Amino acid sequence: MELFTDDGVFEISGYFRMAGKPEIRRILGYDVGVNARLRISDCVVNDSTVTCKLFERNDRLSALGIDELAFQSCQMEFAGPLLARITAVVPPTMAAGVGDRWKAFVAWAERYHKATLQDCVDAENRFIYNEMNGRTVVSLMTAWADSQRSGAA
Repeated sequence: MELFTDDGVFEISGYFRMAGKPEIRRILGYDVGVNARLRISDCVVNDSTVTCKLFERNDRLSALGIDELAFQSCQMEFAGPLLARITAVVPPTMAAGVGDRWKAFVAWAERYHKATLQDCVDAENRFIYNEMNGRTVVSLMTAWADSQRSGAA
């Protein structure tokens, strides 16, 4: 967390925007829970902005049958030595594929693990990003993927 400014922003365009260290801490906790691994390449520095290619692997994506998510773009903006903003964009084709699988998973989880799924959302039914929920989602998604392979559900 020492890498971010106090009012830093972490955004996956079109999906979520976390602002401030407490919010960013939650999404990074979620990344720990899903065992996220990031790879960055082809960095181009222009003043205080770095544009690069960003790739992610995690156990949630693996359960969805996706080896690696290649972001369409990623920009990191710095304020001195600290990160002020990270913005990444998911390619539309990848978003559609993940979205379809996610909907199938949610339908299954609502049918077979409704109480567990409800523990992962707030009063407005928005997912709560934190380490525990990351681990819960991976566990449920692994069970869902196993059921899809075995034809059990």
